[in-house]
Amino acid sequence: MGKIAYIGIKGLPSQGGADRVVEAIVTGLDKTKYQPVVYCSNQIVPPGATLPDIQLIRIITLPGKYFHATSLF
Repeated sequence: MGKIAYIGIKGLPSQGGADRVVEAIVTGLDKTKYQPVVYCSNQIVPPGATLPDIQLIRIITLPGKYFHATSLF
């Protein structure tokens, strides 16, 4: 089984932009062949949040509107 990682989005379920694209790709993958992993913000995705067959890894991000997204990189 191959792993596919998505890095740099704010979180799932999507709120807009790149998040929606990643959500569409991840939900359309064949889960028997691929294990999707999404690295997302700890400020957007609450602790314990889960999505079926998708591993969510919360990354510590800086607070604030402007530093939040850039600290994912």
